[in-house]
Amino acid sequence: MRRISSEEELLNCLHKEGITILNYEGSKVPCIYVTLRKYEEILGRAFGKKMAVDTILNIINNPEKPDVFVDIYMNFLNAGLEQYFLLPANDNLEFFEAMANSAMIAITPDPSSNFGGQNIFMVQLPKINAIENAISIIKSKLPR
Repeated sequence: MRRISSEEELLNCLHKEGITILNYEGSKVPCIYVTLRKYEEILGRAFGKKMAVDTILNIINNPEKPDVFVDIYMNFLNAGLEQYFLLPANDNLEFFEAMANSAMIAITPDPSSNFGGQNIFMVQLPKINAIENAISIIKSKLPR
């Protein structure tokens, strides 16, 4: 797990490619956009392998400030790949609720990459209680 030691470092680590919510077979599934290069790296390392992805949510919360951030750590076991996605949570509650409800997270190239494929890399999330805990903390920081 990475350590973020300052507010400046936190802002520099924020995920820049964006997020969205996809409608997948009638369910809302949270989706993280990545660069085409990163997407191809994930697919290249995962292709032809039995894949497991250990996903950990690290909640970054200063009790004296209203902002909550969630650092999503994904360790692609058997692929030698680790990814971090630091997201501001206050404005993205629906994203985390979709994560808890679907028990999935999708990864796809950001729309600006003009990726011609329709492939979406889906990850099943077994630790729903960690997501529900994150949602509880996020909601506690929202304005009433």
